[in-house]
Amino acid sequence: LYALRDAQFTLIVAHGDAGMWMQPTVLPDGRLIAVARAQDHADLYALDANGHVLSQLTHNLAPPRKDGSLEDNHWSFHPRLSADQSTLYMDFDSPKNGFLVDFAIWSVPWPQPAAGPSASPAAHLNNTSPPLPRAKQWSIPNDYTGGDVEATPLPGGQLVFVRYLID
Repeated sequence: LYALRDAQFTLIVAHGDAGMWMQPTVLPDGRLIAVARAQDHADLYALDANGHVLSQLTHNLAPPRKDGSLEDNHWSFHPRLSADQSTLYMDFDSPKNGFLVDFAIWSVPWPQPAAGPSASPAAHLNNTSPPLPRAKQWSIPNDYTGGDVEATPLPGGQLVFVRYLID
């Protein structure tokens, strides 16, 4: 991930063990939520403004299967915080049937801003194997299309998102 300051790009987080960084979302207190995309899964991380990992928010890498299949792994993408900062939205490939990985829009409660920057960020996101604790599925994707992605929360609780169809 890079920051643009005074017309200069500065590396704030290099690729590392967590995977390739992508899709950062800036929180009102300056922290970031970013996706770490590995070859076989993707997780959400909380980072400080300088790119230091504060915590891993999802744990989508499943234990290895005897048959070597990766179908138990999960993917979380496009994290977005609601206007009132109380809900985190994301794309998540659940429920899924084997390798059917159509994304649905999911949400989880997020700590209120009054909790302060040192509050533990959304510990209930851990262990995202279905069903997500305290999570809500907002959309039901069309099979074999890629699903519903890139939710943008609007004031008043509405969502705009992309829905893919085979038409």
